[in-house]
Amino acid sequence: MNKFRTISIPTLLIAVFQFAYADELIVHYNRPDGDYDKWSLWSWAEGSDGKEYVSTAHDEYGLVFKIQFDNSVAKMGLIPKFGNWDSKDDPDRYWTSDKGKEIYILQSDKFVYSTRPDLSPRVVSAFLDDKNNIRLILSKSIDASAVNASAVKIMSSDGKNYLATKAELLGGARGKILKLTLSEEISPEDISSLNVSYSDFKPSRLSPGKIVDNYFDGRPLGAIYSRSRTVFRTFAPTASSVEVLLWDTAEGGGPKVMPMKKTGEGIWQANVEEDLLNRYYKYRSTVPEGVFEVIDPYSRCNTAHNGRGIIIHDETPIASGPNFPQSDAIIYEMHIRDFTIDPEGSLQYRGKYLGLVESGKTLLEHPDVATGLDHLKELGVNTIQIMPFQDFDNNESSDNYNWGYMPFHFNSPDGWFSTKRDDASRVREVKEMVSALHKAGFKVVMDVVYNHTAEGNPEVRMSFNGLAPNYYYRVKEDASYWNGSGCGNEFRTESPMGRKYIIDSMLYWVTEYGIDGFRFDLMGLIDLETVKQLSTAVRAVKPDAFIYGEPWAGGNTGARVTSKGDQRGQNFGVFNDHFRDALRGSAFSKDPGFIQTGRDVFRVKKGILGSISDFAQEPWESINYIEAHDNHTLYDRIKLTMQNRNELTEEDFERMDKLGAAIIMTSQGVPFIQSGQEMLRTKNGEDNTYNKPDEVNEIHWRWKLEHRDVFDYYKGLIALRESHPMFRMKKSDEVRRSLFFLDDDLGLTVPTSGVGYVLNKGTSGDEWENVLVLFNAHGGASEFSIPSSNWIPVANAEHSGTKPLGQTLAGDRCIVPEHSALIFYNNDPEFYKRVLEPKFAAKASRRHLFTVAAPNARKVTVAGSFNSWNMNQYALASDGNGNYSIELELDPGIYEYKFIADGDWDALNSQNLTVKIP
Repeated sequence: MNKFRTISIPTLLIAVFQFAYADELIVHYNRPDGDYDKWSLWSWAEGSDGKEYVSTAHDEYGLVFKIQFDNSVAKMGLIPKFGNWDSKDDPDRYWTSDKGKEIYILQSDKFVYSTRPDLSPRVVSAFLDDKNNIRLILSKSIDASAVNASAVKIMSSDGKNYLATKAELLGGARGKILKLTLSEEISPEDISSLNVSYSDFKPSRLSPGKIVDNYFDGRPLGAIYSRSRTVFRTFAPTASSVEVLLWDTAEGGGPKVMPMKKTGEGIWQANVEEDLLNRYYKYRSTVPEGVFEVIDPYSRCNTAHNGRGIIIHDETPIASGPNFPQSDAIIYEMHIRDFTIDPEGSLQYRGKYLGLVESGKTLLEHPDVATGLDHLKELGVNTIQIMPFQDFDNNESSDNYNWGYMPFHFNSPDGWFSTKRDDASRVREVKEMVSALHKAGFKVVMDVVYNHTAEGNPEVRMSFNGLAPNYYYRVKEDASYWNGSGCGNEFRTESPMGRKYIIDSMLYWVTEYGIDGFRFDLMGLIDLETVKQLSTAVRAVKPDAFIYGEPWAGGNTGARVTSKGDQRGQNFGVFNDHFRDALRGSAFSKDPGFIQTGRDVFRVKKGILGSISDFAQEPWESINYIEAHDNHTLYDRIKLTMQNRNELTEEDFERMDKLGAAIIMTSQGVPFIQSGQEMLRTKNGEDNTYNKPDEVNEIHWRWKLEHRDVFDYYKGLIALRESHPMFRMKKSDEVRRSLFFLDDDLGLTVPTSGVGYVLNKGTSGDEWENVLVLFNAHGGASEFSIPSSNWIPVANAEHSGTKPLGQTLAGDRCIVPEHSALIFYNNDPEFYKRVLEPKFAAKASRRHLFTVAAPNARKVTVAGSFNSWNMNQYALASDGNGNYSIELELDPGIYEYKFIADGDWDALNSQNLTVKIP
């Protein structure tokens, strides 16, 4: 007889489920207005992914959620969310096992209650926005008709009362936000003793609001070291006291406490008359929200994001880097760990800053395959863009992977990439990394994330939010955070001291580390005035510094987004997602692009021109790319979009990849590739790998051996671009006079899935007179009509470079193989005058100047049938006198269009306008 009981599959699954989730937490959630529709609860245990819970019941208190969890879990995070994270009810709450198995949470309340809390209406927050204006946020909505200034009570602890002469409800007939006008002024220094109540709403302490925007101080901040004295200076405008805490060790021990003094404009200062080199420090602030120990936002070296700052003085020498303008850049994006972690790369300092210092390294057992730094030199790029390495939210001592886009402290390198973490090794090693890259001939660009921090809600206080609560972040009228970053907050770049911080930080990296430029994550959230000022400030120190970024936001924002078109004539560049999507298909669909199917020829042509007929004033303002760390790699994208085309082979996918590379490297603008793209990098189909393990993210150096032909093809294209300046013209007028599409401009026949053009050297000084570039995205060979000349081939489907490949082409026809590029040159000095110049007048006639007077507008765009009525694509330039203009190149036809002022479609013309392009 079998001694084991037979168990059915359903019974077994139930048993496993019960074993995995041995406990249940019941969460009650109250919203005073009763607006529960689409609200759910997000919960997570420490160290694990979160999960969404929908309510299982609705009782007299509110929604009821049931969370199953392993009984070994002692702490869980909770955050109510609306819809698909359209909003959330900050801050994060945390359940701990001592709270019991049934808890209560309340809208806009940070506490977790073990018993049902008082639900009486309350003033959630009260902010002094000006000396005689207060903003109240109530827990429950009221009717505008019921608002009464006499119901306001403003009381100080010493018995003094202030009178509200006016109260108005913001936001309509019913709401939660009151604006109060006072009979006398309140000084910001006096508010800590004031409480504000309204009617039967429980009172709240008065806190500084927008009034702190009146403060500005240009003095240096942070720990300013010399052997005889260290000056500590920080911005804490709402604090009643600030102290410096000093330690001799990185952990433990009691601190020496040094009080700081107010010196005006919200600045606190302490002078310590001794040598504090390599001592550890933090600040302790007393602000209306509480008492907090935080790291100095200006700290130059930290032991960890939640550790201590270190007072340093480092003189590690840094070699000078190359000098060339942004228009000449060929950008290579990398993550330090991805690039150096593969053991087959033979690097000693795997995953570290110093891994980029090592030379002479090769693939194991293949001494002819260079890895690491020597790989970069062999490839031929000239600019290395390094993904974030400013102190970010991570466990520096673990191998848990992270891209680094959740920064806490911007002036300290992160210790995850350093060999030691409790001293200044990270500072020295970053300098050695930059110096080695400079010596190898590369510029070094930092990927920076000044648009947000990891202080994702008002209760996270690591630095900024413990010294100046809410000052550095964009806050809505109801005191919740704007979240256009999708990461919890937005840095308030337009604030006086916030703008100062960003500029100070960038200048520090340029002067202390020799950084050559900055790539801005979500540049759309950096206000345009700040972008202009930081560009000016950085280039005053380093005239050839690179400035470029992502011209979009990651969600809804209260700020005006710095978008494509805003860079026109402002000396910074933006990523060209129009070109990217045209070439490979949108990242938000599985639709293919030009290189897979030959679609979107019109948009591809715009990209080839450097988008000067799209959003750019000059071609170098466009960062041209087909792959970056976000979304699928190019190889994975090709396979995803072609997954139903069973007849396609690996050779076909490789040809599509090479075609994309050829287009990027020969187009006007600035080419950009991601590390590994040159050897068919794959992330196994993953499109968002920010926290995936090494096996997904790392560069496998064996790829270079397996796809040597692809690497050599990229290498040849890069050499072609480097050697021939006609591919990187600096001025839009020169591009217009020099680049002629075979069909549109020369009247020749081009296949529907093809693009062909002739490029004249213009004033570039190129040793070649003209180049002929042909792209065939069709699945079969296609014939192009071409202008007759002695065309010398330098690139085909298999090879690329600067040396001739095979026989000269002398006829007026050319067969281009499937999914491939052909590139030729001639040295006929009369070709331009004979073939191209006669066509220029007709070509120029298709450029149309759109002008409009809009003296009261901050931003004017134009949209029409020529761009699918996209209101954000074309921003007009202002002449400073209220007149706006933009010149667009349009195909012949009749177009309807409208001007849009600050998002208003009807402010400048209520009816559609019409333009005819002959």
